Amino acid sequence: VRLGGDAARRVLDLLAQVRLPDPPRISRSYPHELSGGQRQRVVIALALAGSPAVLLCDEPTTALDVTVQREVLDLLQRLRAERGLTLVFVSHDLAVVAEMCDRLAVMAHGDVVETGAVADVLASPATAETRALLAAAPTLPELAGSAVAAPASAHSRTGCFARERAAAPALLEVRDARVQYGDFAAVGGVSLRLGAGSALGIVGESGSGKTTLARAIAGQVRLSEGDVLLDGAVLGARRSRAQLRRIQLVPQDPFSSLTPRRSVGGVLDEVLRARGAVGSAGGGAGSAAAGRAARVCELLQRVGLDADIAGAAPDRLSGGQRQRVALARALAADPRVLVADEPTSALDTTARARIIDLLRDLRDGLGLGIIVVSHDLGVVHELCDRVLLMRGGSVVESGDRAFFTAPRSQYGRELLSSIVRL
Repeated sequence: VRLGGDAARRVLDLLAQVRLPDPPRISRSYPHELSGGQRQRVVIALALAGSPAVLLCDEPTTALDVTVQREVLDLLQRLRAERGLTLVFVSHDLAVVAEMCDRLAVMAHGDVVETGAVADVLASPATAETRALLAAAPTLPELAGSAVAAPASAHSRTGCFARERAAAPALLEVRDARVQYGDFAAVGGVSLRLGAGSALGIVGESGSGKTTLARAIAGQVRLSEGDVLLDGAVLGARRSRAQLRRIQLVPQDPFSSLTPRRSVGGVLDEVLRARGAVGSAGGGAGSAAAGRAARVCELLQRVGLDADIAGAAPDRLSGGQRQRVALARALAADPRVLVADEPTSALDTTARARIIDLLRDLRDGLGLGIIVVSHDLGVVHELCDRVLLMRGGSVVESGDRAFFTAPRSQYGRELLSSIVRL
């Protein structure tokens, strides 16, 4: 669409108001050419175009990394002060609500169960629903006041080679992994180790390369250089079906990854049929089908769902239920390693806590190695033994849970300082 005169100037002015760099370029860009934070700013600019008195913000920072979240919240605070806007926040993030809002209304099952000043409600919740939300809210330790950025040694480590839990041998190892797209290095020489029954969190800002690395580990992206090893054996560029099954990726958006025309049971049955691992030899098709049906029920119960949900379509499920189905589908392949990409990003506080508990149970109960890719450092803190921090395709820092109180890198400290805390 070509705009001229006053309309073009108005567009550029709105983009400048939301602090987007190079408004002329942004105005000519398509949404897929912008980062998540830039798209959120464009949406805010669209809302401001009508000169509103009230701005209704529906989960405005849910899918953003912590540094971009901080920038968007600061922008909204500035716009509120400059324009005299009234902000209405719809959010499951109590820390964001506590920072941005004066009053709070807690809803459950379509009804408002509690209202009041934010400080009063959070300090002395009057209802069980509010107390449950607060109990499930993620917490992070405060940064140690004496922690300082380390010199170059913190930046020179490109692996996670310190002792794993109980000094166990590596279940999964990545050696000098590189993913190159033309002149662009999406992943530039990353190494890591993961033991059985342990969890590694891969964190970083948008565009850091963490999801590309996760997909390369799962065999969905081909490495330009480097190796992925499972139980000491190198997984080649063309993995066998058996090798692909051993490392399962749980996608960020389970709804889009579930076939809408198949029931939950059908989704799981499809994986079991592809494996051909259920049913007695010589028992016939009926015996195999019965064996798969029983296994579907076992998988659903393993992830905390009732067996009768097998007949439901994915669009009839809540976000938390769909995430559990995605985990059940991954388990149906009998994996050794789960790679969970933003497993809680679209979930409310209580559903998020339940998924973390489930992942912890799968890690400990089945001895799985789990890799969690997340911009939510609270999830990584609660679930993971070790942390790998990425930026620009490279590892900035890796280590154990001491990262959360005493990061060795300046970037790690900046990232943790950006977190909105309750």
